[in-house]
Amino acid sequence: MSYLAPELARKGNEVHLAYLKEGGSNLERLQNSPVHLHKLKAASNYDPKIFCDLLRLVWNIRPDLIQTWINQMDILGGLVALIKGIPWVLRESNSLKAWPPNLKTIIRKWEGCAATAIVANSQGGAECWQLWGFSGPMFVIGNALPVEEIDIAAPTGLFKSSNGQQDKLILYVGRMEDRQKNIYNLIQALLRIVTGGNVKALVCGDGPDLVRIKAYVRDFGGEDKILLPGVVKNVWGLMKECDVFISVSHYEGLPNSVLEAMACGCPLVVSDIPAHREFLNEQSAVLVNHLDPTAIAEGLRDVLENPQTARTRAKIAQEKVSGRTISAVANQYEEVYHKILAR
Repeated sequence: MSYLAPELARKGNEVHLAYLKEGGSNLERLQNSPVHLHKLKAASNYDPKIFCDLLRLVWNIRPDLIQTWINQMDILGGLVALIKGIPWVLRESNSLKAWPPNLKTIIRKWEGCAATAIVANSQGGAECWQLWGFSGPMFVIGNALPVEEIDIAAPTGLFKSSNGQQDKLILYVGRMEDRQKNIYNLIQALLRIVTGGNVKALVCGDGPDLVRIKAYVRDFGGEDKILLPGVVKNVWGLMKECDVFISVSHYEGLPNSVLEAMACGCPLVVSDIPAHREFLNEQSAVLVNHLDPTAIAEGLRDVLENPQTARTRAKIAQEKVSGRTISAVANQYEEVYHKILAR
């Protein structure tokens, strides 16, 4: 969103963005763009003032179309759009398994079925709304990548060896939680690989399970080999110098971290799930049974022991994402908006 909104503005559209929280790595990019930013004041994510502020903002701006980008705004922003009779595009970034059967999901599903159109970033996301009974226009537009920025990102050099005995490096980047990301099976697989060998793993990210995962690694004596630094900078540089990138999620929509690793030319080991099969196969990645730590470890070992074959697969994967530029994906969204407004 922080890349697409400025690109849409540069293409001559008047783009307004309502947001809640200051800070974050993407705000500066938006502040330095032609996008009109509107900070909403709220005591919490559930503050009813958010809805009132959105209603007031829409009244003042009088937009031709409303696009909601995160789950909370699908509910609040979507309700404003429905009340004001403004065409509303809901973005679906997950698949069916991501949605627990709770009240928030029920409300979002009920409202979303009244949206003007839905843009999913994967076939799994589109199928989710088909199952829920949405009958309007549906579009699948994959995530955009800042390809030019990724191309010029330099390796960090943090793991460069001075004596020529550099360890092999496995990289994970994502949320530290088990329900979706399958972290405990991943850690069990990594313990099988790093023990007694010249291999290290860098498991990057933050989340609700981080403290427990650190304790788990420490209990098995792997803290020197499995590094858990939390959130890191220059992820693309790490992707360019690691030997394999791993993601063994139980389910996904269209995972940005995997796409970015592909753009960096990094060999992949990923879970054999429908979301990954949408854009990867055996010619571009090693796909493994994510429920079996031994199978995950064997997939990692395959890449580490056959680097030339792994790099060939990585090159094929890199070519698959070369066209996912910010400009190209912004054009797709703009085309959807024009189709909706033409109706």
